Amino acid sequence: MRQKTSLKNMVSLRIFPINGSRSMEEWMRKHLKKFKSLQEKNVRLKSMSVDLSLDHWILKGIIEKSFKAL
Repeated sequence: MRQKTSLKNMVSLRIFPINGSRSMEEWMRKHLKKFKSLQEKNVRLKSMSVDLSLDHWILKGIIEKSFKAL
């Protein structure tokens, strides 16, 4: 199970800058843009996955019906 990364963990792992608010703001701006783009990409990939699963289910049904007819 994945754990959520807290601010405390980010500072302790040195993922989050601790030297001054300006660098923190820059870090937040930079990483929020990346995070938002990854969220958008994730939505697109989930949609593609659903479409492919539906296509697979439909084709599987067609193939099963065609073999039953033989």
